[in-house]
Amino acid sequence: MNNLIIAFVIKLLNSLPRGSYFNLLRRHILNLFFFKRNSRFSISNGLIVRPYTGIKNLQIGDGVFINHGFSFGCPEAKIVIGGCTKIGPSCLIETVNHPYLQEKNKHVATSKDVTIGGGVWIGARVTILPGVSIGNNSVIAAGSVVTKDIPSNVLAGGVPARVIKKYEKNIDFL
Repeated sequence: MNNLIIAFVIKLLNSLPRGSYFNLLRRHILNLFFFKRNSRFSISNGLIVRPYTGIKNLQIGDGVFINHGFSFGCPEAKIVIGGCTKIGPSCLIETVNHPYLQEKNKHVATSKDVTIGGGVWIGARVTILPGVSIGNNSVIAAGSVVTKDIPSNVLAGGVPARVIKKYEKNIDFL
């Protein structure tokens, strides 16, 4: 799909006001243009899709809620968000990185997939960096920067995010 069409559709989605009716309309428009038919998820207004970002590489499971200001970049690698995951406001998921040392006037970028399991709760303003996997039923504290894999059934937080608490019982948010 042409980047101009993607930009137009995203601008249209971002112009819709908040509310359950408009979230439903937003989901149907996203399903129509980008995702598999009849996906059941909710995205508040303020979805930020940067130019040349491959929205086709974003996979969202059923029952996912994404709050306003969600920003992502996945031009080549995939972002997979498992079912029943909740993402707080102003979160960023990035799949692209640039090496610190590179030749002058040469643009080099590497892409790595990001996978978020089912039943994950991601707090406000969390940043998830390339190549990270977050296990099922984990909670990521607000303001965290996730640089490494997070196992299932844990509370993680901080900059960089680390495991703060492990759940003794298998808590199933799904």
